[in-house]
Amino acid sequence: MAACSTARRFPTRWRLDAALHTLPSATSSIAPTPASCLDAYRPGELARLIGIQANGSSRDVTTLDGSAATVTEPVESWCATMRALHEIHAVPILGGCCGTSLPHLEALAGLA
Repeated sequence: MAACSTARRFPTRWRLDAALHTLPSATSSIAPTPASCLDAYRPGELARLIGIQANGSSRDVTTLDGSAATVTEPVESWCATMRALHEIHAVPILGGCCGTSLPHLEALAGLA
């Protein structure tokens, strides 16, 4: 999964080992939210991604860690953000991760 963060962008030709070594100190989020990807990158900059498997919450995963309840975005707004990732950044494969439910995935399927 791409680390979408406004903290720093990685050059596209970095070696994987160099990027992984730098990742923890360079980003504010390990698991991106759809909205953070839209905010951090200009149109088309994510086109090299094969897909994105996004959390169902707009909150950073570190905020949700240890939470007593699952916090998710309304299906309509989450799906609209995912649609924007597809349309603005040409990310071809969209999926759900933590916090997504059957209605989230049905909404994504309805985009096709």
